[in-house]
Amino acid sequence: MSRKSGFTLLEVLIVIAIMGLIAAMVAPRFAGLRGESEVVIRDTNQGRMASAITGYWESFERYPSGLTNLLDENNATGVGPFDGINRFRMPTNTSQLEVFDRGTATFDESFIARLKPEVHVLNAAEAFALRQLGVTTVVNLNAYNFDGLSAGSPLIIAARANPKRISNVDTGLGVLMAGIGAPEVSPTGAWEGRASTPALLQTDSDWTSPDAIGRIILGLGPDSDLIAREIISTAGLCPEGLGNQQTSWNHYVILLPRLQATVDRMTNALGEPLTAFTHLREITAESNSGNNGIERTFNLLEPQSRTRFHIYSPKGHRWQDELDRTMWRVTEVSS
Repeated sequence: MSRKSGFTLLEVLIVIAIMGLIAAMVAPRFAGLRGESEVVIRDTNQGRMASAITGYWESFERYPSGLTNLLDENNATGVGPFDGINRFRMPTNTSQLEVFDRGTATFDESFIARLKPEVHVLNAAEAFALRQLGVTTVVNLNAYNFDGLSAGSPLIIAARANPKRISNVDTGLGVLMAGIGAPEVSPTGAWEGRASTPALLQTDSDWTSPDAIGRIILGLGPDSDLIAREIISTAGLCPEGLGNQQTSWNHYVILLPRLQATVDRMTNALGEPLTAFTHLREITAESNSGNNGIERTFNLLEPQSRTRFHIYSPKGHRWQDELDRTMWRVTEVSS
């Protein structure tokens, strides 16, 4: 009878220990590669979206309709206030979650920190300007994410049954605007946000780009004309968010150009800034990239070209910025 060969328990344990040691050495390298690949995919998707929108404009001379309006609304009629804002409310973000594993929020907190969006209610001129750009209807997100809300928030429960309601772009529609926003159609100078006063504007040291202030933010979701007209096959999802179980919005967003109609709300008939907006006429900001930081001057009361748009990721990264992922600090404002 031949003797069967095999491994002793000691040999098996030694092999397992060696494999564990190799895994411990290699895993961080793979984790780093995964992080790098997510950034590459994120940037590729953002470039793809930018190319699709550019191609759409070249074909139709307008932006796609059916973009996602990244707000919650209390009901279809717009009667009454909603968390202190007439009809519309900012969705939750992960900084509002009490504990890490308590459900999901709509936005990642870095999206809010980088773009600092506010609820902005369109007046008639702004709504007309958006329709002229091709944005005639939007799909209200209406995520109704309750996990990050404090008890007793004045939510209208019946509204839960009305997600993704299509809204015509008209007077009184609430949208997100970077850095600043008007909570009413005809505010009496009561604009809100981190750019609403010189002190607030200079307090924040992490603007993704001051150029974003005063520009409308809409989502590139699955309901846009980009898909309906087969410009793209599907709305891109960001790999950074797919592994994050805490956020529900993982699509990209488009930052539209600053509208002349928005600027007109902040200036008089001669184009001079109203008292509340003098500080937006000329601001100086520097990048936070160490001793080689770059300083720039921005005029936030200047309307932009109809084709000037930017694509941002769900974490607020701006695509194809020559200083990608660099943040800006405002150092000086107009007096």
